[in-house]
Amino acid sequence: MSVTELIEEIQNLPAPERERIFEFVLHAQRPDWAKPKPAGYFADCYDQDETAESNWFAARGPKAILS
Repeated sequence: MSVTELIEEIQNLPAPERERIFEFVLHAQRPDWAKPKPAGYFADCYDQDETAESNWFAARGPKAILS
């Protein structure tokens, strides 16, 4: 069985089985990679001054000017 055939066969499986295969492969390759972060982990990534500066530059970037 070629890789393409295997992928097609996996895509034809029901969603719960595809998820189990994905989780197995993910944890087999990197056991600690997919651990979820606790609630609120990303809440304070930036302070307000950095956010304001970033927003100022984003509002004046090429995409904002062309829009």
